[in-house]
Amino acid sequence: PNFSQMKEPCFELHWNKPKEYLEKFKKGIPYLIGPFTFLKLSKGLRPEAFPKYLLAITEVYKKLIDGLSQVHIDEPAFVMELSSQEIKAIKEVYQQLGKSQCQINLFTYYGSVDFLRDLFDLPVQSLGLDFVHGKENLTYIQKNGFPKNKTLIAGLVDGRNIWRNNIQKTCAILQELSKHTKSLMVSNASPLYHLPITIEGEELHPQLLKNLAFAQEKLKELKLIA
Repeated sequence: PNFSQMKEPCFELHWNKPKEYLEKFKKGIPYLIGPFTFLKLSKGLRPEAFPKYLLAITEVYKKLIDGLSQVHIDEPAFVMELSSQEIKAIKEVYQQLGKSQCQINLFTYYGSVDFLRDLFDLPVQSLGLDFVHGKENLTYIQKNGFPKNKTLIAGLVDGRNIWRNNIQKTCAILQELSKHTKSLMVSNASPLYHLPITIEGEELHPQLLKNLAFAQEKLKELKLIA
């Protein structure tokens, strides 16, 4: 969205889609784009006004997750080069969201996070980190460890390329991570919507096909690794 015409933050919740769908289908974990990423990728916001808008939209997010037992929140913008003011605002936002009874699974992807020490202190249930394009994430954990009170969701299957996973290499990274945390899960390193659905029905050379993995094949790789 473009906020260039908005003089003051004015956000309201008109439709709680996650809660509605959860009540309808009785299963699954609601998923949200995080408040920081939503605003960071928007247009028309002056840097000095960003924290004010972020805290305002956080009030809407608090209403969104109120009454939920668990939620996935994606914050891919955390891997961008952020100012100290932005990091401070992130901490304030998640301190507010963390007061909810809802368990928050917070995901980052598309690279490494430069403020992992602050990220690890956020009041969330689990943290998803990219270990495919975020090599520094692994280096940091090897040197500094991972919080004992959180689950590490390791992004080890590339959600952006079409090639099969190197299972042996991936398992080696998973084994290394297991030395630094007792609560470990494996996941795709980024959303799979970047990929075609499946290689089934593709009329390609057999030699090429055996090296390809689209979304459904990536899910099978995850099961194999886990």
